Amino acid sequence: MKLWGMVLVLVAALAVAGCGGKKHKTASTGTTTPSGKKVKQFKAPSRPQPATATKKPGIKTLAALPKPKKLHHGKSARLRGVEGLSVEQKLAVFANDTGGWWQSQFTQAGVQFTPANVNIVTAPIQNGCGSTITPDYKYVSEYCDADHSVSLPVQTLNTIDQDPKYGDPVVAADVAVSFGFHVLTIIGVNKSGADQAAVTDSALCLSGLYMSTLQDRFDTGDIDKLAAGFPDSSSASVNAFVVGFRSANFSKCVRPGGQPGINP
Repeated sequence: MKLWGMVLVLVAALAVAGCGGKKHKTASTGTTTPSGKKVKQFKAPSRPQPATATKKPGIKTLAALPKPKKLHHGKSARLRGVEGLSVEQKLAVFANDTGGWWQSQFTQAGVQFTPANVNIVTAPIQNGCGSTITPDYKYVSEYCDADHSVSLPVQTLNTIDQDPKYGDPVVAADVAVSFGFHVLTIIGVNKSGADQAAVTDSALCLSGLYMSTLQDRFDTGDIDKLAAGFPDSSSASVNAFVVGFRSANFSKCVRPGGQPGINP
């Protein structure tokens, strides 16, 4: 069983794009923690996939997905549909938007999509990989392939959300990275024995690709400027995100033969 966390210093690699999303009513359940506090849990996306998607996902799935919509470059990082929302509400919107987009892509290719199990972590909770996630967790998000869970620590992400250097765009992008891991898991790229660093690069690439489809984002020229201001960030990680954002090409995010890593 594997668990995947995004280290906080890698946030700089994600501070490059905005999210134009719609508000969703999210069907949710919850788990009561030992402290007695209920943690919000839901599947993303919450809406069922059309029955027309009958093919099983596999390593050739990404190549079969339709080309993402043409980029629309804005001059601000303004996020539509999240004004006045709490960070918990924003996370629910971002998770549903991201999961919904991936499900739509899979559906257009006739491929079945497994929704992610999202945890909005407001109290300590243990995921299927045996990791205890707290609201102030050291990672900004964590994906566990054992239970297909995306855990989003509210306190950690709220700190980023309130930082004028980052804000909503970085939070949305980090959620997208966890869904990148999820997609790689259900198509069989993220599996036992896979190179973890290469899997992370692929997930970052898919995150960048998703973020490139959103309106009211930073101009792509700002990526280099922002990334250069954070020397603690891994250049390989920054590059992986940029490859996905600029190319909008699924084939760039996985190597030939379904191997994880950036395809030059």
